[in-house]
Amino acid sequence: MAAKTFLVIILDVGPSMCQAAAGHETALETSVKAIKMILTRKMFTSPKDEVALVLFGTEETENVLADDSGGYENVKVVKKFSPPDQELLQYVHDGIIPGNEEADCILPVVFTIGNLQFYTTYLAVSTHSDVSNNY
Repeated sequence: MAAKTFLVIILDVGPSMCQAAAGHETALETSVKAIKMILTRKMFTSPKDEVALVLFGTEETENVLADDSGGYENVKVVKKFSPPDQELLQYVHDGIIPGNEEADCILPVVFTIGNLQFYTTYLAVSTHSDVSNNY
């Protein structure tokens, strides 16, 4: 039996991801296409794996670490860990909108590490980290 994996997709939706040369797609458009492919594949080949989606650079702030003093602003947890489903795929297709806020890319990573530790503390899971960006 294959081990369950936990995948966190962290996506920058800030202004820098929305710029493109004439005739080319933006980095955000390319990223959304890749995320849709990943989710579709997971839905059919690894339906018991769990996926979370975190956006940064968003207008709104929606995460448990945000506080009144301004911590973890412009970071939105769209989906907590759960098996990939049609609802998440539909959100990625229609619901990701470019944000106007520049956000520190470290904030969602710190947030994600905290969530991974919480979810994997009592589960026998293997850990693996892949960090990629287009810079």
